[in-house]
Amino acid sequence: MGFGARVQLPVLRDHPRCSVTAVCSGSLERAKAAAVQFAIPYFTDDYGECVRRADVDVVSVVTPPNLHKPIVMAALRAGKHVLCEKPFALSVGEAGAMVVA
Repeated sequence: MGFGARVQLPVLRDHPRCSVTAVCSGSLERAKAAAVQFAIPYFTDDYGECVRRADVDVVSVVTPPNLHKPIVMAALRAGKHVLCEKPFALSVGEAGAMVVA
């Protein structure tokens, strides 16, 4: 994991009103390493599985931009709040589809 492990996870872990319950990466090994480092109880390489978890309220999307839309859409369909790093989308049309969802 890159930016998420270096910047976001430490900030979220230290926030008094946040509990990180799951971590997902395209690499199961990287997800496991982040879970161990930050004492996160669940890790996976399947974002669909992650967004369906009942203990996940917010999904933070910190991936390459070409992966934003499928992850954001899956999280929204699962009823989650979404934080997505910039650039939000690869095109105006793609951004519009995510905003409408």
